[in-house]
Amino acid sequence: MQRLLPHHRYVCTRHPVLDRPPDVGQPVVALEDPELHDLVRAQRRHLRLLRRYGTAAAFDAVLTGFLICGHLWDDWRQDWHEICQRWTRCSHYLIPVGCELTSFSANRLFAAVYAQAVELAQVIASPIWGSRARLGDLR
Repeated sequence: MQRLLPHHRYVCTRHPVLDRPPDVGQPVVALEDPELHDLVRAQRRHLRLLRRYGTAAAFDAVLTGFLICGHLWDDWRQDWHEICQRWTRCSHYLIPVGCELTSFSANRLFAAVYAQAVELAQVIASPIWGSRARLGDLR
């Protein structure tokens, strides 16, 4: 059975699994590795963000958080070496090396950075930071 879920339902908070519908032919992803337990906490923060700022702001902020994480992961400078290594470990758990052709999905790749994307989204969605960004005052 396939379900369509709203953008803010990424991880099941009752069961440690990715709640996004798996791609066709893909099994549900269990988040058994301790490295992935912060995804459940991130889901709870994501839901609080949604209640606090609304659907549109939460969607835009989390999407922007994903984009920032993607750029950081791609650039991989010494400043964020530790977090990039963590994302790589998570992605290897979710998409095992050697099994990329059978287990790759965008949902699994996004899950590797989800916790940090939500952390960034909490700042991005804040009206104070939004107004400062529009004015170019990011001190």
